[in-house]
Amino acid sequence: MTDTSIRSQAAADGAVDPDRLLVGENPDSRNLEDALTWAAVYEELVRFKGTLLAATYAALREATASASTEIRTTDLVILEAEADRLRKRFDFWTARVTDLTAST
Repeated sequence: MTDTSIRSQAAADGAVDPDRLLVGENPDSRNLEDALTWAAVYEELVRFKGTLLAATYAALREATASASTEIRTTDLVILEAEADRLRKRFDFWTARVTDLTAST
């Protein structure tokens, strides 16, 4: 296996790992500023992933049958798993913000 394929495999695995955190993210933090920062980061990533998904679905309308099969069985599976992971992390941090602001 080449260095490129090893990195590609690691990136693909990480993209769909529902428990993967971003570099520097500490889910145990009870600091409001941390929670606000991570909520904003995940909000941005959710929007970005939504843009990619919308473009992918639009491309499907014009794709050949073979290309459509590849897009549906590979690209969409990964993009939807990533989007789901990002939405869950966003929900986690927005709930943390709510919790921390309610307790002040």
